[in-house]
Amino acid sequence: MILLGLALSGCGSLNEVPDRDTQGLVDADSGTSADTSDPTDTTDTDTVEVDPDAPVVTGCDASCWYHTTGEEFYEWVITCEATDPDGYKDIWNGRWACTGGACQDQAGLVACTANDGTCSTSFKESQITPNILCEQAPSYTFTVWVSDWQGHESKGLSVTGRQQ
Repeated sequence: MILLGLALSGCGSLNEVPDRDTQGLVDADSGTSADTSDPTDTTDTDTVEVDPDAPVVTGCDASCWYHTTGEEFYEWVITCEATDPDGYKDIWNGRWACTGGACQDQAGLVACTANDGTCSTSFKESQITPNILCEQAPSYTFTVWVSDWQGHESKGLSVTGRQQ
């Protein structure tokens, strides 16, 4: 329920996309490294059928950090950028899933903005059971899918978690 609230609120505290290491990006549908050199190149080289009307997730970052203002806790932040053939205003929301480490079968929602295609969510390390521990960040793979208002869903884009 808390994740739903975060997704619906748009995570207003996330005003800019953090720098990210694109070396860990993987095409979730093919298992191959994603090409991040040209985000406009949507050529699909595997056998997964691509919906030409679907959004495209062009980059993601999944990082955790120690929050010290007020209550102290470890917080995960997942931020992605997406485009859509019909423009940013057609991007709706998305979802994430985590694999690896202790986070098997953990998932949640991602809120997207219509003005720039930024999609994000955040959660406390202890909010997900079993906990997605910050100290084990590199053992987790987060995959994000983004949908548009017509119901087209992007291919998943995966990134390895990192600790700030």
